[in-house]
Amino acid sequence: MLKLRTKTEFTVPTERGTTSAIVRLIIDKLEIDINNITAKGYYYYFDANGAFHQLDKIDKMYLWSDVALVEAGLPVMSSNVNLFPDLSQRLNEFTFFNLGLEIGTNYGTAPADWEDDIEPIVP
Repeated sequence: MLKLRTKTEFTVPTERGTTSAIVRLIIDKLEIDINNITAKGYYYYFDANGAFHQLDKIDKMYLWSDVALVEAGLPVMSSNVNLFPDLSQRLNEFTFFNLGLEIGTNYGTAPADWEDDIEPIVP
């Protein structure tokens, strides 16, 4: 699982307009098959009262051929003993790669606007 949050507030939609909030994202599921890997999660924020609001879902599929192209420019995996750290490393790298592709369309954020989110999730 990967949890990120913006370092500052951004404008997000509400039922009656917009508000400023720390935007958060979570990738809580990876689906892997012979053809591709799909990251699933969602963008969300907490309002001034602490209420949870989901903005939209993340359902990003990468074909294995695309993964191979991107991986050519990534660092070597950090673990040679355990798969979990390697999956976490690549999930983080691919998430930031995707954030770079989405500049201007994901609530006005860029990869540099995001940091690890260590606050508890309240779905």
